[in-house]
Amino acid sequence: LPDMVFTADQGAIYDHIFIKSNFRYKERQRESIYTLEYFRKRNFTIVELPKGAYFEGQGDFLIRDDTILLGVGLRTNSKAARIIQTLLNKKVIPLHLIDSYFFHLDTALCVLPNGGIMYYKDAFDKSSKAKIQNLASNLIPISKADAYKMACNSVIHKNNIVVSKGISKELIKKLEARGLKIIEVEL
Repeated sequence: LPDMVFTADQGAIYDHIFIKSNFRYKERQRESIYTLEYFRKRNFTIVELPKGAYFEGQGDFLIRDDTILLGVGLRTNSKAARIIQTLLNKKVIPLHLIDSYFFHLDTALCVLPNGGIMYYKDAFDKSSKAKIQNLASNLIPISKADAYKMACNSVIHKNNIVVSKGISKELIKKLEARGLKIIEVEL
């Protein structure tokens, strides 16, 4: 199962609830068996979505304040978004991805500490760009070059941000101006 190294795609965790991924593509569907066993042993409440509600876990599931941002279109679909909103009783904002290079939300958008958002606008449809603009006033739109360096696919812990080595000095300055310590790694 070569794609199982992308463990975040296996599902989403929210309040000791594990929402198991429902992979659209056959080559990934067997991965969920192993993940499900792991969370069952740890007494998580397990949610399995119905057939046709495609969902690829944390890759498409980002939390900003009390709202869930859900990437839809390429891997996760709108049916899953509606079910997750009902299940968790939280506001879910579907953001439609349109560029196949940015197939998960976390490749095109990153929620920063203090409510900021870093994103690559060309990965989204017009409606989703407007939704993102309305989410925060402290947005960091990134360049195509930084987007293709997977700048949004970063890991944040406290005020540290782990980014792909080679992102632009301009983006590094913008992130540092927000109080983030930059840690670059080869991706």
